[in-house]
Amino acid sequence: MARSTKARTLLIVPLLLVLAACTINQVEPVEKNNQATAPAPIQQAADPGYEQTPSPAAYNVSNLALDLPQGWSLSAEDGLSAALTDENGVYLGGVDTYPYADDFDFKSYKPNHSEITLEETIETPIGSGKLYTLDADNGTAASGLTGTHDVYYAVIPIPDNIIYVLEFSNRDKEAASKAQFVNMLSGLRLTSAQAEDVPQAQEAAPASAAHGDQLLQPFLQAVRAQDGKKLADLLVSVNPEYYRDYLHIDEAFMNRFLKMLSAEMDPGTIQAELQESGERQEAYKVTGESSGDSVTIEDLLYVSLPEGAEQPSLDWSYIRYLPYAEAMASEYVRLIQAGDAEQLARFSVVDDAALTTADAKKVISIYGIYFDNLRQAELTYTGGLQFEVRDGSDNIHTFRIQYGDGLMWIDDSFTPASTAF
Repeated sequence: MARSTKARTLLIVPLLLVLAACTINQVEPVEKNNQATAPAPIQQAADPGYEQTPSPAAYNVSNLALDLPQGWSLSAEDGLSAALTDENGVYLGGVDTYPYADDFDFKSYKPNHSEITLEETIETPIGSGKLYTLDADNGTAASGLTGTHDVYYAVIPIPDNIIYVLEFSNRDKEAASKAQFVNMLSGLRLTSAQAEDVPQAQEAAPASAAHGDQLLQPFLQAVRAQDGKKLADLLVSVNPEYYRDYLHIDEAFMNRFLKMLSAEMDPGTIQAELQESGERQEAYKVTGESSGDSVTIEDLLYVSLPEGAEQPSLDWSYIRYLPYAEAMASEYVRLIQAGDAEQLARFSVVDDAALTTADAKKVISIYGIYFDNLRQAELTYTGGLQFEVRDGSDNIHTFRIQYGDGLMWIDDSFTPASTAF
């Protein structure tokens, strides 16, 4: 007879081209970084991404314009960044801004799964700068995509004011793509927007909106670069009591988070779309792509500015729970494969009561009947906190990890809660 209680395996976690107008001089190629899969070393003191502040009104990204092909658009979501899309809405790059710093080093911001193959000086209508060509992977190992493509970055500083970083890629290695980017840069210009109007708009905006992108954009950039150290440093810097003292996050913790997230989407495609906006808090829907398909994370990401706080804080349930999921699922399957009913019972609970050894034996028995070779079955994370168990005969069973209120539990149709015995 099926039981009405819900089987849960709990894990408690802490809560809470006109080339005449744009000339290029080639310099010696920089040395390739062969450690493309590891987070790039970044010195926090030299990284303006940690202290990013609203741009001066005269140099706000909203006032930056460039010549684009018909149907293309440069959409500024805020004063700090803008997205470049073609006539079909396909993301091709964008613009990010950083406060001016003499020691700004683009090499500290480039995506991890890429190598700088060429560095050149460039002259544009708004000033001189550097043009970088990067050899970037077509996708993560989890995506199954192979090969590489070129990505171009133009870094143009406006001394004592701002640094513009423009990105472009057709996801190919054609010289025509670079020429297309250079042609767009030749039309760079600052619009005649009235500077005095910008502070008024910022003052009228919600407190969270005025500060949210200080945190959100560097966070998204670090995820795209798959830089666990930068993510950990960034979160700890804005809320040390929560992220450092309570959750104890560090580079290893955030690397586990990035590893799991990479199974759901290509981190380089992550975006945050505003869903709700309040006086001191904004909620964002996190989206991305996986093998060309759109992916949406169920849990919203929140950026808030607590009363009296000088800087915003970020809260996303995925950060709290996702790094624990793989270890929890692996231990669950390991105990089943080992036939260890006593340990499985201690590992699991049913509605906050320990799973009996007898019920644990039933779970082990069901797995043994279902799989031809249980001990050789492998565990794979498929995204959305769902795991797949597969043996050599292609017998497949899935279960999912649920979470909430600081608890994590395994929702498995083979447990007594949903299986008649």
